[in-house]
Amino acid sequence: RIIIRLGPRDEWDEVRDRLSRLPGIGNFARAIHVAPDLDAIGSAVADAVLGRTAASFRITARRADKRFPVPSPDIEREVGRRVRRDTAYELI
Repeated sequence: RIIIRLGPRDEWDEVRDRLSRLPGIGNFARAIHVAPDLDAIGSAVADAVLGRTAASFRITARRADKRFPVPSPDIEREVGRRVRRDTAYELI
């Protein structure tokens, strides 16, 4: 894995466009760092999807650090609840 830290003024759309045309890059994803706390994770995900609409959504979690006390299925359920609550998410 290669981690690229963007500055506060960097535009994700531009970065995504450039990475997609770079030879040798098989895939990439945008990520943010948050405290290893379920509430912080839920808040960060809800903030990231504000203003978006979809017919449905799914939260998938994999714990890289197995010392995190909450199992992945519980993370998925709790973060999904948080997204629905904090974004007033309406299924269209």
